Amino acid sequence: MQIWDPSEMSQTKLQPTPTAAEAEAETRAYWRAASPAERLNALEKLREPFYAKDQIGGRLQRFLEVVPAE
Repeated sequence: MQIWDPSEMSQTKLQPTPTAAEAEAETRAYWRAASPAERLNALEKLREPFYAKDQIGGRLQRFLEVVPAE
């Protein structure tokens, strides 16, 4: 899997869109055209700032509560 490279942004030309709806449409078209690997790579880059790398394989804590029968 290829990691996203921020230097690629310098090669991208940004152009303003007239409306928010058009910007949304362009964003959706971009992600529809992206490969599944590119989508996962972007998701991982968004996830990393919120969860440390050492928590990648972590699991949710499980607990049980005993409730007396009525």
